[in-house]
Amino acid sequence: MWPPWASLCPPTCTHTCPHTCSHIHTGLAAQPRRDPEHFHLELELKSIADVGLVGFPNAGKSSLLGQLSKARPTVDSYPFTTLSPTVGQVHYSDNKVILLADIPGLIEGAAVGRGRGVEFLRHVERTSALLYVLDLHGGESAGARGGRDEDAPVRDLEVLVKELEGYGDGSLREREAVVCCNKLDLVGALGAEGEDEREERIHKVSLASVRLGLSVRSVRGVSAVAGIGLGDLAMDLRASVEESRERKRVLMAAEDVREKAAAAKEEAEGEKEWTGEGRKPFYFNNQKGY
Repeated sequence: MWPPWASLCPPTCTHTCPHTCSHIHTGLAAQPRRDPEHFHLELELKSIADVGLVGFPNAGKSSLLGQLSKARPTVDSYPFTTLSPTVGQVHYSDNKVILLADIPGLIEGAAVGRGRGVEFLRHVERTSALLYVLDLHGGESAGARGGRDEDAPVRDLEVLVKELEGYGDGSLREREAVVCCNKLDLVGALGAEGEDEREERIHKVSLASVRLGLSVRSVRGVSAVAGIGLGDLAMDLRASVEESRERKRVLMAAEDVREKAAAAKEEAEGEKEWTGEGRKPFYFNNQKGY
């Protein structure tokens, strides 16, 4: 490629450097100063983890994150212990890793701005899959009624889904999910005597997830404190993340195909217009032999 000052030389000039060329390069004079352009950009982080832990305050999300990963979130008995997301890594035996984010607790009315609900829901939007964490012992609804209620976990799930549906375009509820019924060790009597009661409550939550139309992979009863059911839960989370990634790849591939098809159609229409294909022939002075 010729240097930019070469066009100022006559065709017979063979110099490749303006300092060794004897011709006067008036075009190399300083250009007039241009005002700099300033931009104000607002960048928003759209991904913080693979799985977001969604639940009411004191449902045991932080305890669950601490058991599944090496993260050390603040754990206490009062609500809203977590005010900003805490991210932990879950490692598997085949060296696979997924990221879990402990989202601050949601409350009823979060989607319409109650408390800091909208801010917390924005954190949920930055994850690709969800882990609903329910208090199987009583739940937020039971606490509001002044006692323990075996149907409270179902109502809690309904409220959480309602808040996710009310945020943005409502697509959060459509994400791949796993439902975790926490505090299993506090339900019923210890041992086999309380097994029927625990299974009955988990079964009710499972039916509710189907009725709500969630993309739930499984409903697990666990205890973060006692370490019950955490291995199976970790495998379900991994499968849910992989399925979410595969769905995203398929959607991106389909979008790419649509864009290429639209571009090809536009190019074909342009060629058709250029060549006159499909038009009636035009004859000058109506002379067909012209």
